[in-house]
Amino acid sequence: MLSEGGLVLGIALLVTWAFSVAAIVQPNHVIKPLVILNWLLVADAIIILCVGTFIWFFSVQQREEFHAILSVQSNETIIAIQDRFSCCGYFNATDLLVIGGSFCANQTFVDTTVNSTEAFCVTPFTHATDYTLENTFSSIYGFMAPTILLFFATLCIISVVSDIHRSLLHFMMLMTFFYSARMRSASRRSTQSVAERASCK
Repeated sequence: MLSEGGLVLGIALLVTWAFSVAAIVQPNHVIKPLVILNWLLVADAIIILCVGTFIWFFSVQQREEFHAILSVQSNETIIAIQDRFSCCGYFNATDLLVIGGSFCANQTFVDTTVNSTEAFCVTPFTHATDYTLENTFSSIYGFMAPTILLFFATLCIISVVSDIHRSLLHFMMLMTFFYSARMRSASRRSTQSVAERASCK
């Protein structure tokens, strides 16, 4: 589930990046791609929030989550984990304990040494994963800042382009008005000149 969330986030960010390049190279008066880009950035922010929160929630519940994962593993896998972390059992010396390997070699060692030192697998196991999970969801949340900044930067570009486009339209309308007024004035002068010549005859 964690890998699927990361894959969805990666694809969403890659699609947004590709679309942003296409949106930026459009002619100046075209703002529709920039508007679509902003909607993609909003979708990215929602995905970042969902994936980061999911991983954070998993890290909070990881003791129970890893217990469920460990409970379906083979005895060989559990023995390898016990040897790797020098522990026996998960929450206690009887929980998911498998005798064997180099550390939990026999029940006597478990009863005497492990119970007295509380060398159960839950602490070293979750300690090893804490670093990875905390860095993962912190890094994912870190993508939120550039996403928000890009959203506001795109809004500014849309605003500037709209203002320029509006100014150009006003300028064109004024030029059309002055041109039509000049043409009407020239037409009136031409009509008056024809009328004057006709009256002189």
